[in-house]
Amino acid sequence: MEINTTRLDDGGVILKIKGKLTAAEEGAFQGTINESVAETNNLTLDLEGVYYISSSGLRTLVSAKKQIDAKGGVLSVINVCKDVRDVFEITGLGDLFGLQ
Repeated sequence: MEINTTRLDDGGVILKIKGKLTAAEEGAFQGTINESVAETNNLTLDLEGVYYISSSGLRTLVSAKKQIDAKGGVLSVINVCKDVRDVFEITGLGDLFGLQ
């Protein structure tokens, strides 16, 4: 997994993620999420390069959503490929993250 961070002039943060999100990547991903949540109320996760997500990856995303929501912020998930989108829909998380 590779994560590229972009900090926007308005204080927002975009994390562009490539690879797969599984238990093996969970620690590094959670650390990056925690750092980003600490510095912004506007976090965007660009999943264009994510081709697989496991329940551990979903758990990390739900945790990030809860953290941002607790701060009154916004977490956006964008550029989700069909296979990953299907996992969101099957688990009922598509609506939580506003996937269309």
